[in-house]
Amino acid sequence: MNNRVGARWNFRVITARFECRAAPALRRGGLRAGIGRSLPLAIGLFLLSVQVNAQQRMTLDECVDRAVQSNFGIQVAGMQTQQAANNVTVAPFVPTLTGTAQQNRTIEEKTADGRAVNTLGAGVSLTWRLFDGLGMFATHNLQREQLNVSQLQMRDELEVLVSDIMKQYYLLISLHNQVSLARELMDLSQLRYKEALDKAEIGSASKLEMRLAKIDLNADSSNLIKQEEALRVAYIQMNRMMNSPLSDRGYVNDTILLREQLAREDLMRWADENNVSVLMARAGVRIADLDYKLARAARYPTLDFSAGYNINATDRPNFSGTFSNSNGVNWGFDLGVNIFNGLETNRKLKNARLDRSISETSLSDTELAVRSELEQLYINYLNNLQLIDFERENADVARMNLEAAMLRYKVGDLSGIDFRNIQQQYLEAVDRKIDVIYQAKISEVSLLTLAGQL
Repeated sequence: MNNRVGARWNFRVITARFECRAAPALRRGGLRAGIGRSLPLAIGLFLLSVQVNAQQRMTLDECVDRAVQSNFGIQVAGMQTQQAANNVTVAPFVPTLTGTAQQNRTIEEKTADGRAVNTLGAGVSLTWRLFDGLGMFATHNLQREQLNVSQLQMRDELEVLVSDIMKQYYLLISLHNQVSLARELMDLSQLRYKEALDKAEIGSASKLEMRLAKIDLNADSSNLIKQEEALRVAYIQMNRMMNSPLSDRGYVNDTILLREQLAREDLMRWADENNVSVLMARAGVRIADLDYKLARAARYPTLDFSAGYNINATDRPNFSGTFSNSNGVNWGFDLGVNIFNGLETNRKLKNARLDRSISETSLSDTELAVRSELEQLYINYLNNLQLIDFERENADVARMNLEAAMLRYKVGDLSGIDFRNIQQQYLEAVDRKIDVIYQAKISEVSLLTLAGQL
């Protein structure tokens, strides 16, 4: 058999490695390996390589800052929180002061010329509720609790946005690597096609191998186009969340950092103390308790203090000496007791007790749901960390298989179909490694979100 090869092989082979350190990471790197007539095969280590355009890169924190500052949903939530803050006042504790003024003009028909009588009056009155069964304190505390709920709702909006930005950022890194893998697959197929074409021309191989190589090359080219399309769509979604120009691309960094392994006990404690859903459910219990106090206040009497100052002037022009004026101060206390109101107070108290029981039950359900979800996510998180080691080993084995396969294919000891299968196995192993690292990071983000630690 003629072993002359008409094309020089020069391509990259991709693998991925997980480094377990204080800040384990997958970093970009790469090495081209060339094969000549007598050169040995060299396979480079390519750590989550990302090919980006010339646009300036943005860190994850920069993307989050931009999203928080420009996202319309966060702006709306901020204005709603400001409304709730405006509603927290001292109005229940302070008196009300009212001023009045009046003028009356009366035509007296008793006089021949129908002269008018003018009456002028002005006054100021003060009303101050001194006691209402402690309802004023419950009202003020209710206002503060409603502000707390509004702030928690805004925090929930922020956490959802930050979590979505983080997941989309890491998805972009993963998709960049999918594009790189697709491009590497196409490069290998193109070299294989050129090799088969050269061998067919000199008669050392059949044209069937050349046609099969061409089919694989076209399939890989199509796959690359689809991967690039998915990457462009993901950038559009990211830009939408950041309210950035939709055409922006290539600004993500090329490293996925995994934190040290999260401890289940820490996550449970953080979730109990900081989870937004749990905090809102606890606020709901406090609001229900305040509503009960407001309903109970109706059983007590009310005590109001009132005071006023009035001045009146009357002018009767048809009689001499008929201009008069008067002024004076008045004050007093008003005591009111609700004797019977159709049992409305009892009805409201019963419903308030039920609302409090409902809120307490909802709190227990929310706490259980959060713990349950956290347990499930933590299992998934640990499994993903373990899978990283398995997929790393698979990628290493597949790399060694590819080394041997390329040497055998070069000397004609391996068919193109078998080489294609080994090539696909290697690239699929690397693809799984990239995916499991991405999934591990997503699990980590989900756990931190649930624990209120973003």
